[in-house]
Amino acid sequence: MNAEHLMVALPTTPDTSLPSQAVAWLRRGRAQVQGVLASYGLVLFGPRGWAALALALSTFLQPERGLLGLLGLLSARRVATWFAPATRAHDLDWLGCNGLLTGLILALFFQPSPALAAVVVAAALLATLSAVALRPLADRYLGVPLLSLPFVLAGWLALLAARRFSELQPVVAVATVEPTWLPSLMIPLLRSLGAVFLQPTTAAGALVLLGLASWSRWAAVLAVLGFFSGWAMYTLLGGPRTDLEQHLLGFNAILCAIAMGGVFVVLSPGSLVLAALSAALATLMGSAMLSAFAPLDLPVLAAPFIAVTDALLLAMMHRLGGGPLQLVQGMPGRPEDNLGYVLQHARRYPPAGTALLYLPVLGRWTVTQGPNGQPTHQGLWSHAWDFEIADDGGHRWRNAGTELHDFYAFGAPVVAPADGRVARAVGHLEDNPIGHVDIAHNFGNAVVLAHAGGVFSALCHLQQGSLLVREGDVVVRGQVVGRVGNSGRSPVPHLHVQLQSSADVGAPTLPGEFLQFIRSAPEGRRYETHGSPDTGDVVEAVQGDDAVRRALALPPGSSWTWQVQGSGLPERETWRSTLDGLGRRQLQSLDCAAGLYMDDAYATVLDYAGPADRLLALFALGAARVPFLGDGSVSWVDSPSGLPFMSPLARAGVELVLPFTGSGAVQTESRLRVAAEGIVVETLVRAEGSLARRLPERIELVLRPDVGPVVLRAFRGQQRVVLAQLTTDNDSEVTR
Repeated sequence: MNAEHLMVALPTTPDTSLPSQAVAWLRRGRAQVQGVLASYGLVLFGPRGWAALALALSTFLQPERGLLGLLGLLSARRVATWFAPATRAHDLDWLGCNGLLTGLILALFFQPSPALAAVVVAAALLATLSAVALRPLADRYLGVPLLSLPFVLAGWLALLAARRFSELQPVVAVATVEPTWLPSLMIPLLRSLGAVFLQPTTAAGALVLLGLASWSRWAAVLAVLGFFSGWAMYTLLGGPRTDLEQHLLGFNAILCAIAMGGVFVVLSPGSLVLAALSAALATLMGSAMLSAFAPLDLPVLAAPFIAVTDALLLAMMHRLGGGPLQLVQGMPGRPEDNLGYVLQHARRYPPAGTALLYLPVLGRWTVTQGPNGQPTHQGLWSHAWDFEIADDGGHRWRNAGTELHDFYAFGAPVVAPADGRVARAVGHLEDNPIGHVDIAHNFGNAVVLAHAGGVFSALCHLQQGSLLVREGDVVVRGQVVGRVGNSGRSPVPHLHVQLQSSADVGAPTLPGEFLQFIRSAPEGRRYETHGSPDTGDVVEAVQGDDAVRRALALPPGSSWTWQVQGSGLPERETWRSTLDGLGRRQLQSLDCAAGLYMDDAYATVLDYAGPADRLLALFALGAARVPFLGDGSVSWVDSPSGLPFMSPLARAGVELVLPFTGSGAVQTESRLRVAAEGIVVETLVRAEGSLARRLPERIELVLRPDVGPVVLRAFRGQQRVVLAQLTTDNDSEVTR
């Protein structure tokens, strides 16, 4: 078996047959429909599929209004492709969203006619042009999203211009009869939800609430919270309740609450408070705008939402000292997904902003003094580590231990813990006799390295004359820079390591963590992707195994087709290794995907999205984290999210309490062995409740260098419940 059997075959000549052309046309049409629905979904920050369809249907309860909104959407998307044919899909969706709202606002104020359709097209063009012009300025000078500002500007200008056109007839207000069985406060709530799509009716609001809740339960909760917070503020101040629905103040409160409660700010108890406050602020801002715009007879549209949301985002980006509220990093999604990503990252990866380095020593070392250790790692210098070598009996020296060369650590190489530049190099100080210290030069001979991000690492107490670098030299991780000595305040040979914010030898320390090391524990040797060793820990750097690395390379462009035996799983499943628009690795199947990351020490599945009953889901669990180790004595643990493996009802319940509990993880323990069939990664899965009944207890993944995964087996107890094998021309090589 070789890699060529797994590559996707590309046709050498284009297929112009009628069936192929029809398939291509259908695919393009499907992509266009998905883009249009995505534009509807972006009005509420992202619903897609059936949820976006429900939102779109809310605009067609009055078909002529819905058609004019669709005309604005399509016009904006088409104009965008004329100006920038390579516009990214998400940008097209956002431009279409602004065009949609522009068409809907004009349809709300004027009766349908060919003249109105022409104005809608012109206004959509204006919204697109203003978006293209303003977005670079907002990105460069403010760093906040434009949201629906292009719609607001184009809508105001179009409404002002329309007063000069005799062909446009204003809509005649007709009293609507609302259901009598609805609670009194439900009517303004639903009308305000409908007003998000400029359809202020209870029927439209019910469709919007249905679409919103089917996409995200928390978004629906935040919408209700936002409305009632705005209503309470307005009622407390004596404002007329009709302003909330007739003058669009309610929909501004709803959008603010969703945006600040979970879309741009990570969902948490604090974000719920922020959602309520932002909704109240939007109501106050809207009432001020109503008074200011009264002489012009202009609606506030989404201006209060935009002003309050961007002001709060700016304040949070420039706040001093951080705080409990956390901004969403990257592309915002569902509130539940934003929170799930943050929780999973906190469990599995170093905290953002943590200073990171690799072990500066080779082989197995003992931490004889860790952070906050006695007697010297205290106060401003508490974040530091002392390393020594000990034998199997725990002794750090041979013979009588009275000479420098009796100590195992003396003369051992010290390597750069990360790429950088030599900022300071001191190497002339004498090594102390055993038991003596030089308090005039506490840190002794030292090398201080400057790293990216303004972080410095200091390697101290080095041997006199052992430095192999000079100030200004560029070094790479793993390069030998000197040897362990006994200079400075060092009674016995050891290496002192610390992170700091300046190049000065002996500067106060910064907290940090080491990457990719093995820690000896009572339960055996344990691989750690990151961590801070403590006093008494025995650690060693990971020595990567090239065969394991090649087995997990999964190069983009490759594909794997599986024959699957297992209850509830498809009989065949094909995976493709791809790169997304940002260059991130993914394994994709028909309706699911798993994000991948690999460096020179390990590979990991960042997340899985899709149905639970897919082979790719089991792979994401079994290969959640795999270090490039050839040593079967080393184990490792992980805690990937269990949410993708839950039933829809169970997942909805867990997600509703996720901001308060932080639960939803699956615990795994893995180890690797080399067998005749290939490299076998065995993962034990520990889950609770209903999730334990849905997941296997053990997953075995067989890998081969330059090929990737070839066999996947899952077990409950001793019973095999899943067997998946590659379908290749020479599958007889695969062990069954």
